[in-house]
Amino acid sequence: MLPTPPKNPIIAPQQNQDNAAVMDAIKKEQGESGEQKAADIILRDAALAEGADPEDFFFRLASMVKNAGAKLVQINNSVFLVIPKQQGVVETHIATQESPKGIARAYSGLAKTLKNQGVQRAYTYSDNPAFQSVAKLTGLNVKISQDAKYIGGKMNPSYVYELEL
Repeated sequence: MLPTPPKNPIIAPQQNQDNAAVMDAIKKEQGESGEQKAADIILRDAALAEGADPEDFFFRLASMVKNAGAKLVQINNSVFLVIPKQQGVVETHIATQESPKGIARAYSGLAKTLKNQGVQRAYTYSDNPAFQSVAKLTGLNVKISQDAKYIGGKMNPSYVYELEL
């Protein structure tokens, strides 16, 4: 006679360590660490990367949220500052720790969120021409134009990215 099996056997799937290493490498290459960081860490790191004092940066950010009605939206490891400019129009800025593909996915997610909130047009600007490739990766109909903006306390040529939602 065979012994009776245990009532609730715990069977854990075995994962080959080589497969796990390959999947981790693929996620890393695609910018998907699987680990989402807190918004304050992403923002602090962005401030430090720009050479700003994090305390001053957070003070200015809090002032914009309180006085200008700005909102912070986190999508994965990207934090967007969304500033209302007029009815149905917002200006956005990003602090991120994502790859270009991850940034494109985050912007696509932000576009959906803004559209659901009744926003009709969103724009941002950058003095970095490499941001154009990110705009193309989104798959959205982003209108790109050139302008001059105050960035870092001085007037710089920049690119303006507009999206009709």
